[in-house]
Amino acid sequence: MNEEELLWRLRSGKPKTIKQLLQKSYTEENEKLLTSLVEKGAVALKNKKYTITPQGIKLIGERFDKKYTKKEYAKNEKIKRTDDKSEVKAEILNYKDVYEKINKLSSEVSLIKSYLDELSKEIQNMKKTQIFQAGISQVNHQLDSQIQVKEEKKPIFDKGNVKDKVALKEILYEISMSLDREKHLGGTIPIPMLREEFMKKVAISREEFDELLLKLETEYSIDLQTAHDMNAVNKNEGIYRQARGLLYYLIWR
Repeated sequence: MNEEELLWRLRSGKPKTIKQLLQKSYTEENEKLLTSLVEKGAVALKNKKYTITPQGIKLIGERFDKKYTKKEYAKNEKIKRTDDKSEVKAEILNYKDVYEKINKLSSEVSLIKSYLDELSKEIQNMKKTQIFQAGISQVNHQLDSQIQVKEEKKPIFDKGNVKDKVALKEILYEISMSLDREKHLGGTIPIPMLREEFMKKVAISREEFDELLLKLETEYSIDLQTAHDMNAVNKNEGIYRQARGLLYYLIWR
């Protein structure tokens, strides 16, 4: 027996003696329970009779304001003693609550999925950027290496007494290729044009330049071709040879 059941008995019946009130449940423990209720002011003892006080009715709660049978009280007690597992089961069976929770979880999953999609795109963009930057760095490194090699191999273009034939040949080749690219000459370089640019770079006389070309031709490095239309060229600017005529064009082999 507990406090509510004891108060319910007082609420539903007339004032009784302690033995009448407790009936078969008369024990020292229940007697102490009744004494405790008296001390709390929930039960009053008058003329050896026990009655429930307004404080006791308040302790019982509104559900005992009406007259309940013992069977109804037992039913209420059974509901009250429902364990946590049963409560969870009852909550799961509530369609409205389940529907709301599913909707909430669904929206959260969709939100997480959108975040993951955005994160995946950002990671891909970062990877592309890193690859692109790595590619640029590699290309720049290769270009720097090529430029450095070219600069190391490139002859000095200062006006000086450069008499080494190998160096002169390399300078001549560089100028020829540059003119060919700029003027779109198709690989046939006019000797006067080549001579003019060469003499800007190297302190060399015209005779020395012409002699250099003739030597390179004998070494099969270049071909010197004659001018077919004499009216289209400046006769004084070519290299005249009696057996061959006016040599006016240079082609690298």
